[in-house]
Amino acid sequence: MIIPGAIDTFTMLLMRNYFASLPKELEESARIDGANDVQIFVRIFLPLSLPMLATVGLFFAVGNWNSWYNGMLFNSSPNIRTLQQVLQDLIVTRSSNVPNLNPAKINDESLKMAAIFFTILPMMCFYPFL
Repeated sequence: MIIPGAIDTFTMLLMRNYFASLPKELEESARIDGANDVQIFVRIFLPLSLPMLATVGLFFAVGNWNSWYNGMLFNSSPNIRTLQQVLQDLIVTRSSNVPNLNPAKINDESLKMAAIFFTILPMMCFYPFL
């Protein structure tokens, strides 16, 4: 499920344009100091690109976390479902189909909103660190 969405065109263009915007003088000065291509990338370009990598990582994490379509396409077992598939089934179908619930005591909209909140909670905890 991860391989088809590993990289998309927007991410590739974003990374390419960021690396193209870095000054050429940094590479020239590193070459004068005797650094090879790997050293230039690891010691100069990679530390400068950490904000861009954090942004791309956030886009990738949120995009894959919210993806229910890939799980629907690639998962043939009804016993193994992602959290997003369960949430999609809960929102689209009536909550009375959910086992162990008394429909007289729980409002459908309340159950849906609580499920959405607990689904986005891990991303909300992950976001401040980026």
